[in-house]
Amino acid sequence: MMLRLGRRGALRLVLVLTLVTLMTWSSSKHAPAATPVPEIKADWTSINFRLGTWRCVGQVTGRPGDRLVTSVSRMSLDGHWMLTNSSSPPFDKARSKNADDDTYLGYDAKAQLWMAFRFGNFGDYRWSTSPGWRSDTMLSTNYVLNEGKPVIVGHDTLTKLSDTQTREVSADLRSGVWVETATQTCNKMKAK
Repeated sequence: MMLRLGRRGALRLVLVLTLVTLMTWSSSKHAPAATPVPEIKADWTSINFRLGTWRCVGQVTGRPGDRLVTSVSRMSLDGHWMLTNSSSPPFDKARSKNADDDTYLGYDAKAQLWMAFRFGNFGDYRWSTSPGWRSDTMLSTNYVLNEGKPVIVGHDTLTKLSDTQTREVSADLRSGVWVETATQTCNKMKAK
């Protein structure tokens, strides 16, 4: 079907098509750039001494003998998290396999807290928060979920003895009383 336009109609059609073309060209050429997702990285200078391989010897309250742990820490997920893989051979009769866990440590700039999320191969988990170092000590508060609500279950006190040695004391909250449950001393292994 052929459309008959008079001289005025043809001019209007050309004008409309020109405007549509200009608007399309203008909006595509000058469209604002997409807003990048903010990428806030933590300042790792106070804690990056923990990168590398560590060997720990610890004692667990009520269990004879030493608990041996090997931990390897590295930066992960584009430098936003420190990932620590830990492994401990069976240290009592209740465990027939290694106790392995992965812990992701990061910093929440809004809350101004270090956040750690730990997952173990026995199906256990916990998360911890810490405001950071006070002198040579970092106190972390440990949580789990109980009926869908976060519950404080323990504290870990990490003391930096040097860039190659730490000591950690763990305490659990039992009937409203803090009870020391474990201690460990860790030494950084020399890189090969």
